[in-house]
Amino acid sequence: MDKVQFSNFYWKYYLHLENEFINTTEFVMLDENNFETFSIEYQKLLLAIGSECEIIFRELCGFDSDDTSKNIVDFRDEIKSSNLMDLNNQVHIMGVSSLSLIEPFGETWPNQTPTWWREYNKVKHGRTLNYKKANLENVLYTLASLYLLEEYLHRKVRKQNEEDFIRPESTLFALSWERKYSSMDKVTLEEVDPSFVAPMLDYKK
Repeated sequence: MDKVQFSNFYWKYYLHLENEFINTTEFVMLDENNFETFSIEYQKLLLAIGSECEIIFRELCGFDSDDTSKNIVDFRDEIKSSNLMDLNNQVHIMGVSSLSLIEPFGETWPNQTPTWWREYNKVKHGRTLNYKKANLENVLYTLASLYLLEEYLHRKVRKQNEEDFIRPESTLFALSWERKYSSMDKVTLEEVDPSFVAPMLDYKK
């Protein structure tokens, strides 16, 4: 896989899922007070985003895409042994001051499975009993995790002299790690301030 293939077959789909989630904020504000709000739309998003996380995990770890026997334990083991996710795994949420920074994989990753993965699988395999787990919090954390996985996969496939920004960029999330990227005639180092709070944005513009 090269950067063009990554962009066409993975990143564009991520942006589609992100936009679908942003559309829900017209009806349910992105706020911790609404984290337990559940709906059929969140169920659809949770299943779609969680499924894409599984696909990206396999690509990132170098597993055969047809090998459905691999699970989160295999992903965790490979990530631990290969240092595939060795950077800051916090994510800035743009335009939401009350939720400016989250750690979607949790502090114990990759030693333990993240909460959203367990909740996603409960909905996937038993939605009748677990439909309330298809809520704002789980969808947000699953999407933020997919964003990180996409960034790590891009980091893996891009060539050394290619810029490490994915374009177009996410309008919802920003990384917490440093980037080195090239312009026409210089190399610049960008660092995100850990105390950063993003300005309010109009997602619809």
